[in-house]
Amino acid sequence: MNTPKSRSQFGTFVRFLKKYFHDYGGLPAVIGSPLFITSLAISLVSYQSWIDESWPDLAMSVIPNLLGFSLGTYALLFSLISPRIRLALRTLRNDKGVRYIDEMNATFLHFILVQVICFIWAFLYKQSLFLDISLWVARTMPSNVNLFPVLSTMGGIVGVLLILYSILLVIGASLTVYRIAKIVDPDQS
Repeated sequence: MNTPKSRSQFGTFVRFLKKYFHDYGGLPAVIGSPLFITSLAISLVSYQSWIDESWPDLAMSVIPNLLGFSLGTYALLFSLISPRIRLALRTLRNDKGVRYIDEMNATFLHFILVQVICFIWAFLYKQSLFLDISLWVARTMPSNVNLFPVLSTMGGIVGVLLILYSILLVIGASLTVYRIAKIVDPDQS
């Protein structure tokens, strides 16, 4: 059902996602991140993990704990920041003109989104997504090539990358907390 309210909700959802991605730094911030590059490098040399298909179980067991850590840290951090520090974070801007508080919010939202995407990717992988896609392609474009092994391997590569990136983002969350902890309230010094 495509009512004005549902269109409004999707529009608001997309608008907030665009704002988050801008505040985070966009694709260059993701691809240029040392955490992403490290995750990619480890994923590429961990080819056995893509093939043995045990990574979805690892994701299903690890990611909920990481999500709990990320959400808990995010909530605790912003509940403990004094009003003066919060005002300073709203006033100060990074070199791209993004307010510090928006950058920090986007950073934590990024951690959470990557972890949720990882969990959903593992869930879909454990289902029949890649088999269904390969069967659909075989029906619509008959060929002697079986796409399932290719799609399954590509899905495994993405899954392992997402798990590693999710785990390494804990370092990013910790560094964000460390950075905020280094801010000194002038009245307290």
